[in-house]
Amino acid sequence: MQHAANAFAAAGFQHVRSGLAQDLDLESGRDRLLAMREQTRARMVEQGIALRHGAQLPRAWFLEQTVEFFNRTMGDMPHTVDEPEMSEAGLLAQTTSPSFHLDRFWTAWDGDRLVALSFLDFPVERGNVWTGYTACDRAYRGRGIAQAVKDESVGQAIELGIPRIRTDNDAENDAMLAINRKLGYVPVYEIWEWLKPAG
Repeated sequence: MQHAANAFAAAGFQHVRSGLAQDLDLESGRDRLLAMREQTRARMVEQGIALRHGAQLPRAWFLEQTVEFFNRTMGDMPHTVDEPEMSEAGLLAQTTSPSFHLDRFWTAWDGDRLVALSFLDFPVERGNVWTGYTACDRAYRGRGIAQAVKDESVGQAIELGIPRIRTDNDAENDAMLAINRKLGYVPVYEIWEWLKPAG
């Protein structure tokens, strides 16, 4: 790793950000993870937060609300370069890809307000199942809602017979890293982001 870092630096690149890829063994953690899901479901009922997957919602309204949510939350993640705004066409392309399933796209609602979501990308034939995105409205953080939608994704993967799932997070994303530690994710490898000035 140090050899590669030296080579990048010598080529004029700067190390600007680090991340971590992590793996969760669903088979060995099955009972514990399903019990966690039941606990977070109960907490959401107490708070009046409804958990639903995308196939349970009117499609046009779901797309409209999800586009707005992505654009409300994407900038909250630690980042170096701003993400372009999500459009309805862009979301529609993503949600009709072979690796995406509406009934595996978990959302949390306070009335008609989308306040958190989490989903997994499932490979068509082979490869790892990865977290696609997990986020919570900043006004609703600290209430276990992001944990709840992530628990739904994890529990569903277990019930589908998926043996393990992976995720990656920025090293500065303390809240999500804490959720992943609670779930039992273990580090697999580091991710380094390098940038070089143009010109």
